[in-house]
Amino acid sequence: MANKISEQYFIHKSLSPKNEKALLERVLEESSFLLEKELFRRKIYDTSKIYRLTYQGFYKKKKAVLTINLIEQPLDEAETLSKFKIKNKSSKISLPTLLVQKTWDDKNKYSWLIAEFAEGKPLISESGNKMNFPSEAKMKEFANFFEEFRTNCLQKAFLKQDPVDRSVLIFCMRRAVHWSKIAEAKSEPLNSAVTRALELYFEIAPLYLSPMKMTWQHGHLYMGGLYKTVQDKYLVLSNTLWGFRPEYYDTTFHIWWEIKSIRNTKIQSKNAIEYIEKWRSLYMSLSSIKKDPNFSNKFDMMMLERCLGAILIDIDNQHYKSGAKMYKKHLLNLFYELFNYFAFRLIGIKSK
Repeated sequence: MANKISEQYFIHKSLSPKNEKALLERVLEESSFLLEKELFRRKIYDTSKIYRLTYQGFYKKKKAVLTINLIEQPLDEAETLSKFKIKNKSSKISLPTLLVQKTWDDKNKYSWLIAEFAEGKPLISESGNKMNFPSEAKMKEFANFFEEFRTNCLQKAFLKQDPVDRSVLIFCMRRAVHWSKIAEAKSEPLNSAVTRALELYFEIAPLYLSPMKMTWQHGHLYMGGLYKTVQDKYLVLSNTLWGFRPEYYDTTFHIWWEIKSIRNTKIQSKNAIEYIEKWRSLYMSLSSIKKDPNFSNKFDMMMLERCLGAILIDIDNQHYKSGAKMYKKHLLNLFYELFNYFAFRLIGIKSK
């Protein structure tokens, strides 16, 4: 089964500041966690639709991290940390060490866990205000990490695959329809450019997605959620979305995140394409990937899906410290051009 946060957009209730404060007070009392500061919060597009809160502080006089989850998942995060530790074959990669947890409270709709605080730094800042793409040195480091992760951390799933999630085509088409419904609910009816992109995506998808496989993945793998510890090892964060995804989805998720985090209008589609093509070359050099003669088409298809998601919902609903209107326009144009680039590579047609 795949963990699907975005598909709960229409049913997940908003969390008011008053209720958030009451929830935090309850969890602090239950857990004996000494709060220092909030680290980050995750939401389903709307600022009030919070599904995860993470804090730094102390547990039993030691630095620790408290995470409160507000959506019940098929695989509980605490269970993920425990099962990964058992199945992990890498000496270089780990997930946070679980200290204590409260399992899902169905009446009050939350769970929490406390994990050890790991000293280290993210591979790149998680801030969504970047002037440029990561350096080639960071790219190569992430590629090396990815090969180790793919080879020694993803060999055995620790969640049963739901028959519904066996078809890549159904999985991706369902996501696209869901994104379009959210986009329509949050704004005016879809404009002609968006409609044409959707039509083209639905035309291309069956040609390339039907033969693809669903594979066991982290689901939210990106440089900002990857910490390098003081022991020169890697700690993988954002562990609520492990599940089955289309093969090579994890080679494109972080690229989508890196592009949508750009706040520099001088960066144009040619710069983004050059960056993406460097990633393609890097991935095709990896032992676990270069043996697949169809990797390039699959990579293009997953990038097309990521671009569609950006156009429909992501760009309009991410955080901007300032200049929101300017950066939204720039990023939307950028992702339209990228969508056309991958559509043309796949079938020789552009959306506009």
